[in-house]
Amino acid sequence: ITRQSAFAVYPTPVGVFGAGLAYLHMGEIVGFDVDEYGEPFRISNFTCYDLAGTVSYAKTIALHTSVGVNLKVIQESLQRYNTIGFGGDVGLLFCIGDFLGPGAWPPVRNITIGCDIKKLGVLGRFITKTEKFPLEVSVGLAARPLGNALIVLAELNKPVDGSYGGHFGLEWALCDILTLRAGYDTANEFGTGITCGLGIKVSDWMLDYAYVPYSDLGETHRVGIQVS
Repeated sequence: ITRQSAFAVYPTPVGVFGAGLAYLHMGEIVGFDVDEYGEPFRISNFTCYDLAGTVSYAKTIALHTSVGVNLKVIQESLQRYNTIGFGGDVGLLFCIGDFLGPGAWPPVRNITIGCDIKKLGVLGRFITKTEKFPLEVSVGLAARPLGNALIVLAELNKPVDGSYGGHFGLEWALCDILTLRAGYDTANEFGTGITCGLGIKVSDWMLDYAYVPYSDLGETHRVGIQVS
């Protein structure tokens, strides 16, 4: 399975605009079908992929509050079947320290709270029926007890058709160049849920790496490059 994505953002006086593409390819899949007696037989192999285009907008509406929205067009392909869907996400960030002012209690001064609703929308008719995207609602917070040197993160999310899941993480900036990361994902049903990674910053370039094990399904290595 291969996942590739690219995203660009452009700040303006009226807000931040963004656009991106994401591509997920499952590789070649061995094809099987069943006959009238329920017995499987081989058919030709096929491929499966998803392609999504996103446009985004975010704006600070007050000193302590920011909002954002994503609009998406998604194409799905499975063997000879194709469909297109339209969806979106909405989110909000609230900085407690900016809201309470300089006199805020130090432990809460550097806490940011966020919430979002993801995967709004409907996928077009696929094979025999129309599907809705799996709607999710998330609430999270980020705390900076040592400023930007240490960030502690926690998130609780609830898919409409699933159970609650939690995500927890730490980011420790050892120096201006190197950042270490570790996390735990309670929703990972195929592995330990433990993840780790690092970030390397040189000038305007940032290289991000993450390692996510999935037990019998293998290991995932994610690499990202940011340019500012």
